[in-house]
Amino acid sequence: SSNKRIVAQGRAGVGKSTLMKYLCQRWALGDTAPTRGEELWTPDFDAVILIDLTLNSHAFVPGKSWEEVLQSVLPLG
Repeated sequence: SSNKRIVAQGRAGVGKSTLMKYLCQRWALGDTAPTRGEELWTPDFDAVILIDLTLNSHAFVPGKSWEEVLQSVLPLG
């Protein structure tokens, strides 16, 4: 399986967090995009993890892999 990521970038206050929360909710519900009649991206991802960078900025340091970032933000044991 390939690693897929969606990253929202932009200046403060433009709605990045709101958009990402909305997309996560749609994915969790298995929702589709009814206005266009196409599936959102539900089948493309086995899991969706929303990481709030304002709360977890300590996890992102140069040279750290995504796996290391996830382990520091979501310790699984």
